Amino acid sequence: MRLKLVLKIVEGTVLPCNYMYELSSCLYKVLNEGNPVFTAWLHDKGYCKEKKAFKLFTFSNFYFPCFRIEGDRIFVLADTDIFAKAPARLTAAGVSDILGKYIALADWKIASILMDEYYCTAVVDLETKAIRTVKDNLKEIAAGEKDACEKLMYALILSGLAMQMTGNSRPASGAEHHMVHLWDMEVVNGHLDALHGEKVSAATMLVLLEYKKLADAIRRGACRVHAFTDGDRELLQKTFGRKGILGALEKENTPELLDDVSTETLSGALPEILKIIDLLPAVTDMQEMMSIVGCVSRVRDIGLPGKAIEESLRLAPYTRRRLSLLRLRKMLTY
Repeated sequence: MRLKLVLKIVEGTVLPCNYMYELSSCLYKVLNEGNPVFTAWLHDKGYCKEKKAFKLFTFSNFYFPCFRIEGDRIFVLADTDIFAKAPARLTAAGVSDILGKYIALADWKIASILMDEYYCTAVVDLETKAIRTVKDNLKEIAAGEKDACEKLMYALILSGLAMQMTGNSRPASGAEHHMVHLWDMEVVNGHLDALHGEKVSAATMLVLLEYKKLADAIRRGACRVHAFTDGDRELLQKTFGRKGILGALEKENTPELLDDVSTETLSGALPEILKIIDLLPAVTDMQEMMSIVGCVSRVRDIGLPGKAIEESLRLAPYTRRRLSLLRLRKMLTY
């Protein structure tokens, strides 16, 4: 048996950001009236398949034409003029954050292949929809058309909901955000006078260039796999150690994820990794998408010195204990 509840959002509605939790609580209370034992089992255990437990609740997306967030509440508004008239730089930063999801989703897929990390196709579909919504409306967004800017906000909300559904930032944060975290720590650079989205677009281009370079090497048979060795110790001491945060960084990365990736497993996965990279936009296509809206696409545009590029590629994975292709680069020679 399947029950479908259809809810309508009206102007003036105030919702919790994590509205799915509230709806789940309501459903549990209703079920508890009929069968407390089953309700307790469903809440505490659920139906299990492999490593994932399912509660058999699914939630579609709420569509907010206009809203604002205050604390943990979403206020549903009706006037799109506010964000349609936002400065072009802010709008471009929002687009940049969405385009960075290309990298995040690729990293997530690779992690699921190599480490059997939980991977939810429904959440991926949600993020993909957010990307496609923005991609299909770039010119209109750049022109400040209300409907298009509304779709940009909708895409950003979808990305937030994807994280809520997963319970972490995996669907929206990959190597591109790890690099931004590194820059925010200012261990390889000084202060960068740039918006978060601008840093994300610069990092996205930097990571995309590296991933495409790796793909070319795999295709030519010029990529070699080797066991992970801690070859960054001196650089870590020079950067994070100088800031006095090396101890915290080591704690974050213990145990080392790459210790669980065998050379045989990684070698066998290279063809699949190549397919995933090939699904990413070409570098020229990404540059074109960014240029339409005026996104930053070069690290020098955010004030990052060229000498910090290689250090950024090496150190970014350490900012988060999460497998990415950029982290796997430490086991590859190409």
